[in-house]
Amino acid sequence: MGKVVPAAFMSYAHFDDEHGEGRITMLCKRLSGEVKAQTGDEFPIFQDQKDLQWGESWNERIKLTMSEVTFLIPVVTPTYFKRPECRRELTEFMEYEKRLNRNDLVLPIYWIECELLEKQDLRKGDPLAVLVASRHRADLRDLRFEAFNSPEVGKRVARMARHIVDALRRTARTVPLPDDMICKEVPQASPVFEKTSVKWPPIGDTTVIEGVGFRKVVIGASVEEVIEQLGPPEQRIDSQMVWFTYYAKYGLDVLFVGGIAREIRFDPGFPFPLARGPSIGTPLEDVLRVYGKPVRYEKANRNSELLADQILYRLPSASKIIYQSQGVAFWFDKQHKVSQFVIIPPNK
Repeated sequence: MGKVVPAAFMSYAHFDDEHGEGRITMLCKRLSGEVKAQTGDEFPIFQDQKDLQWGESWNERIKLTMSEVTFLIPVVTPTYFKRPECRRELTEFMEYEKRLNRNDLVLPIYWIECELLEKQDLRKGDPLAVLVASRHRADLRDLRFEAFNSPEVGKRVARMARHIVDALRRTARTVPLPDDMICKEVPQASPVFEKTSVKWPPIGDTTVIEGVGFRKVVIGASVEEVIEQLGPPEQRIDSQMVWFTYYAKYGLDVLFVGGIAREIRFDPGFPFPLARGPSIGTPLEDVLRVYGKPVRYEKANRNSELLADQILYRLPSASKIIYQSQGVAFWFDKQHKVSQFVIIPPNK
């Protein structure tokens, strides 16, 4: 088999394209051309599931190879979630993405408002809806009736293409980990949650979703909603922002800005992992393998803001990296193990 070039599959309900008089097809062609315009290379987007080329390419890329240069672009509508074939494609591709330890290969386009995504009580009963809601989405709901040669449509398509180009560059990026950041010999330690009194009820989700949160403690939740879930905080710290501390009971803290949760910090003692696997105590090199290697390394101190994306900041007794597009940040201790992970709003 020859070299597999970057490409994508557009997954959509045919009714939606027919109802829109071929506008999804036009969008597919426009996006393919825009990626080529930004890279200088061909970027085919396979569209028609009935085409033999779709099936052959799907099997070659998703079932038979471990290529990291294939994307799925689901066109999200109410009909999409009701089509078994669409759901199968999304489920199968998510397994492929998981095998690659990636979370940036599914690029949803929000085409028609979908109640399943907008209402949390409906969404939580559908794992695929939860997944789509947790990803960056290109929201084109307000533009699906606009002319495709309009400047605004062109700008949105260009931003979508930029996400693809950035993901391609993350695939190609190979930045070696400095020797002094690799933990070669780390003494075995007991699991941190055995040393604390943190006790979550043994029901509900047991993973933290990057860019979203844990159970009902999510980015965007109100003060009242967090208190309803966790009770009154052990400590409340008021400054320019408001911190609610639940360290002893639940192993986490919540930062509110304007009465809305903007950060959720999971501390030593929190027993559950992130959706992609890392948890408290995970080695730094494993985190980088899952979320991506840093673009560079910088020495810093705790007075620095340490806010740049995908830079590994090296402090005297700790290190930190933020994955803004993925909605998560990590602090590491002297042994280069995760000492805290933070859920943040993903860049969109």
